Amino acid sequence: MELKKGDKIVAYTFANKPQKLIYPPQFNPDVVIVETEEAGFFEVDYFFENLTNTYDILKLNINEKTELLNVRGDKVTAKDLAEKHLVVFYTASTKSIPAQTTPSKVIILDGESEATIENTVATEIEAIIAADFYEVDGTKMVPLRLIAEKLGYKVESAGKGTIVSKGNLSYTITRGEKMFGFNKALRSLPVAPAMLEANKTYVPVEFVEEYLK
Repeated sequence: MELKKGDKIVAYTFANKPQKLIYPPQFNPDVVIVETEEAGFFEVDYFFENLTNTYDILKLNINEKTELLNVRGDKVTAKDLAEKHLVVFYTASTKSIPAQTTPSKVIILDGESEATIENTVATEIEAIIAADFYEVDGTKMVPLRLIAEKLGYKVESAGKGTIVSKGNLSYTITRGEKMFGFNKALRSLPVAPAMLEANKTYVPVEFVEEYLK
C-alpha cells in the first residue's frame, strides 16, 4: 500500500536495531501494517519450532491455502517458518490456550544477509551468461535486459537503443554504436551492442562488469 495522510498504522522494528540520537526518535520500520475495513487480524512475533509465538499465545496450523513468502517475495515452505520472526495474517482462531489459527498469509522477516543475496545474484548472472552469449573479435556478448533486471535496474526500449537506470545511474545504449551515455557523459565499448532477436540487445560483458555491478 502507499501511505497517505490520515492512515492509521502500526509499525514494527527489531529492538536491537540502531536508531538516530535525535528527538523525536526516528525509526526505519521493518513492517508497517495499515488498518483497513477488511476483516482480519495480524501478529508480528518470533515463532518457535512448533510454530507457537513468544508467550505461547498463538499457534500456527499451516495448510495448502496459506501463502508463505520471505521478505523478497519468494515462496517458502512451512519448514522455513520455524524459529523465525514472522508476520502472520489470519481471520479467526480457536478459544484454546494457545489459540490456534490457519493463517491466510505468513511472511518471514529474517531476511538473508546482503552478502548472501549478492552471492546468489552473482551465481544467477553467471548462469545467464554461460547459457546465452556469443563472441565478436574475442569479446563476449551477453544479454543486457536479463542481466540488468537481475541486478535491480529498470530497462526501457527507446528506438534503436535501450535506457538502463537505477537510482542516480543512467545508461543509454544504442545498437550499432560503441559510444554509450553514462549519466551526462560518454563512454566507449570495445564492441558495439547488437540485436540478435526481437527486443534482445547484447552488450560486451565488460559493460556488465565495469558499470552494472
